[in-house]
Amino acid sequence: MDNIKFRGKRKDNGEWVYGYYFFPPDGKSYIISGDTRVYQERDDTCDVPCLHTYHNVIDYFPEVLPKTVGMFTGLHDKNDKEGFQKDIVQILKNIYVIEWDTCNACFYLKSTDRQKSYLTINNLLAGIVIGNIHQNPELLKENDNDNKTIT
Repeated sequence: MDNIKFRGKRKDNGEWVYGYYFFPPDGKSYIISGDTRVYQERDDTCDVPCLHTYHNVIDYFPEVLPKTVGMFTGLHDKNDKEGFQKDIVQILKNIYVIEWDTCNACFYLKSTDRQKSYLTINNLLAGIVIGNIHQNPELLKENDNDNKTIT
């Protein structure tokens, strides 16, 4: 995976932001966009915009809700939409959620039906990202209760 990035919902207005995930010791979470890097000590040799201490982050970048932060899988669906952790994916008539497996250090697709089947993340290429669990939880309920196909 050559493009490591995250997304999260801004705490102040609910908009999605994309970039690097930064969580300082104070318990807050930030998404740092662009080519900015965070350094603990000043580095005059830095060739990209730098924030030299994490205290500067709160002045320049939005705080995000930690539960909404998800990592980019490195893959796109069949419509070339990026797949992020906690996205809802439709493959044929089935609905899955992109999850992270900590034990195996990989993404996978978790079925939302009662069978709780699992697919490898490479199956995302055959599916369509139709939403995410934070903005579209109703997609999961529709599939679970009525076994409907989302189109």
